[in-house]
Amino acid sequence: FRWRLAIIIAFFAVASLCSWALVAHKLDVPLRALRDIVGDDVAFLVCGPVSLVAFWLRAAGEARVGSAVYGQSASTRVVTRGPFRLMRHPLYAGTWLFFVATFAPYVPPALLAALAIAFALCLRSIAIFEETELAATLGDAWTKYAAAVPRFLGVPGRVDDDGVKPDARAWALATLCNLALLSFGLYRILVGADLKFRGLASLNLLCIALWIVAVVVRRAIRR
Repeated sequence: FRWRLAIIIAFFAVASLCSWALVAHKLDVPLRALRDIVGDDVAFLVCGPVSLVAFWLRAAGEARVGSAVYGQSASTRVVTRGPFRLMRHPLYAGTWLFFVATFAPYVPPALLAALAIAFALCLRSIAIFEETELAATLGDAWTKYAAAVPRFLGVPGRVDDDGVKPDARAWALATLCNLALLSFGLYRILVGADLKFRGLASLNLLCIALWIVAVVVRRAIRR
């Protein structure tokens, strides 16, 4: 889907602006954000692991998809293991979880719920659109896989082993291109558990910067 990145960025931008307005300007809103309800430590301890789950869904998924993600020839095989064993679109699910985990401490629950639902509906529409092309490209193999594994939520059935074994390079690239999810998760867990150390915030920012560079380079290679 050509415009999926623009849609994803738009949701993150809107949520970022809302967070900045509420935190920087201390706007008076009917419902407080999670950090105001339970405190920063608890909010971070709740959202940190969610970000790590998002990292696993995306990184493990990208490591298996490999060539289609990192700019070589598109994959012609149905990937059925790793997070693809649980759902057909783990990368989109990881993106959505990261969105929720990132902004939950700062955005009032009602507003966050509205944004999260709208984002989920957009990602679902993108997934449905892309499945049409996957069915046309991969044929019966995709049809069989789609019949056994839910799009996002559900009880997965049995599927054949795809034989894909990601190597160290695939894992390294997948980790680098999802580094912010890993960094956010670990940072919030450490801060929430009061295990802060000097330079922790700077290290987190460095990881985010490396992630941005990796994503930009990946997009440039794919073109």
